[in-house]
Amino acid sequence: MRFSDDVAASRRASRFPEYAHYCFELVAIGAIYFVLAKIGLVLASIHASATPIWPPTGLALAAVLLRGYRVAPAILLGAFAANVTTAGTITTSAVISVGNMLEALSGAWLVNRWSGGCDTFVKPDDVVRFALVSLLATTLSPTIGVVSLAFAGLAQWSNFGAIWLTWWLGDLAGALVITPVLVLWARSTPDAFRGPEVIESVTVYAATGAIGVFAFSPLVEQTAERGPLAFLAILPLLWAALRLSQRETATVALFLSIFAVWATLLGGGPFARESLNESFMLVVMFMISTAVPSLTLSADVTMRGQMAAALGGDQRMRTTTLQVINRAFQEVSSHAETLRQRVSDEAALPALDAITAAARRGENLTQQLTSSHVQPISDVPSDPATSSSEPRA
Repeated sequence: MRFSDDVAASRRASRFPEYAHYCFELVAIGAIYFVLAKIGLVLASIHASATPIWPPTGLALAAVLLRGYRVAPAILLGAFAANVTTAGTITTSAVISVGNMLEALSGAWLVNRWSGGCDTFVKPDDVVRFALVSLLATTLSPTIGVVSLAFAGLAQWSNFGAIWLTWWLGDLAGALVITPVLVLWARSTPDAFRGPEVIESVTVYAATGAIGVFAFSPLVEQTAERGPLAFLAILPLLWAALRLSQRETATVALFLSIFAVWATLLGGGPFARESLNESFMLVVMFMISTAVPSLTLSADVTMRGQMAAALGGDQRMRTTTLQVINRAFQEVSSHAETLRQRVSDEAALPALDAITAAARRGENLTQQLTSSHVQPISDVPSDPATSSSEPRA
């Protein structure tokens, strides 16, 4: 009995680091969620609990995709703490936090089942599936949240549509802009931060910052002539999509979104309107319309590059194989010709002539096949045992 107790205690002690790591993970995710939620709720105008900018959705979805469904308690507690310290009652805050948690869990489940999980940003069709999943999953939180507020008398039923739309677009933008950045950076390998690509990435980020300040900065007076400058945002997005990877493309989209939010919050930039909520609705549409197409384009370019590299490798392999076969035919023809000169039995000469003719036909055929693929690869290694044109004595 004492031995079994010692074994159980030993097992508990061995699993203590695992439990400690899990608790730390929950605390970290919950704390970050709380901070992002408080930042997002500062921008609420149509209702204290409905904001058009809601980055916690992107964090929650990325956390579940990367760490699994076990991080759900962190989302629940972080959302509850943010809501209960902002507006509403304990009951409505609890219901809203459940809606936020279910939104992340359902979105991650759909992405894992239908869109490749964390690899959803590798292929362009999976990027589109991720956008559609986000479009669907982000309807849970606003529906649950606005209904609970309306039943509690904290929101007017007549404003249900406007509050719901603001809430939903904020969640959708968070999923489409924040989640790709977190997932792609978290899954980056150490090799991705070496080589000339790093210099080009830094250059793209610097250009994004310059364009963000020039096109969106509230420090520069906004006039009717400066409005079209917002289209300059296309340049770094195309640069990142065509030259770099999905990670850089998603990061550029996030940087541009931050500049747009900063400018609009201070009453400047091309999206500033009389109503703060209307202004941020325009910002959200800008965020969505830049993030999804650029990420899809980047995935398509990357996939085409991988396919071209694979086809090039196969073609080089076929060419090398044909050259080796061609050289073997040459050696067979040479050996047969040498034997023909040394054999005195005339009865064997027709057979040697046939071997020589067949080898030459094979040589000509492989030469034609090699020329029809790509330029021949020089210096193909040959078998040292057959490299000499003369047979061994």
